[in-house]
Amino acid sequence: CGDPFYIGLNGLEMYDWQGKKIPITMDNVEAFPSSLNELPEVTNDERTLDKLFDGVNNTWNDKHMWLCPFTPGQQNYLYIIFNEVVSVSMIKIWNYSKTPSRGANEFSVFVDDLLVFQGFLKPAPERLSGTKRLDSKSVHFDQTILFTNDDVLVSREKNKLVSTVEEQTVQFINDRRVMATVGKQTNALGQRPSTSVV
Repeated sequence: CGDPFYIGLNGLEMYDWQGKKIPITMDNVEAFPSSLNELPEVTNDERTLDKLFDGVNNTWNDKHMWLCPFTPGQQNYLYIIFNEVVSVSMIKIWNYSKTPSRGANEFSVFVDDLLVFQGFLKPAPERLSGTKRLDSKSVHFDQTILFTNDDVLVSREKNKLVSTVEEQTVQFINDRRVMATVGKQTNALGQRPSTSVV
C-alpha cells in the first residue's frame, strides 16, 4: 500500500457509545485536497468526498469511492466536525479497492487536536484472487478502530482491527541467494500517472 501519487478510501463510518452509526453529511466533512478535481488536468471525476458516506463501501465499483492527489512528504487531511459533543466507540474504514495500492497506508486520528490513534490500514482485497473472481458480498473490506471495551463490540470487530505496526518486507535467503520477498513493496517516483473512472 502506498501509491506515490494518489490516495483514496471506499468509505468511513463512525459509531456512538451505544454502537449506533452516527449520521455524517457533507456539512460535517472537509478534506485537503478534496478530490482529483483539484488537479488542473482533471474535470468531473466522480470519485469525490461525498462517496465516503454514500453507504456503498464494500465494493470494487469506483463510482462509490473517494480518490485525491497525494504528494510524498506532504499530509492529506480529512476532517469530520461535530457541532456538539459526540462519544465515539469505533470508526470503520474501507480502504480504496479499485487499485488497492492507492489506498491509505499510515494514518492518525486526532480528537480536539489530541492524537488518539496512529496505525496502518491493510490494502483492500484484489478483485481477482487466483483464478476466482471475488464477489464483494463474500469479502469484507472494512477495518475497525475501537475506542471502547464493550464486550459485544470487541467480540464482533476483533478480526477487523487496524494494526498499529507497519507491515515489513521479509526476504527468504538460501545459500546467499534471495529465494522470495514478501511484504510491502515500493515503487520509484516518476510522473503522476493518469487515473480514470471505468
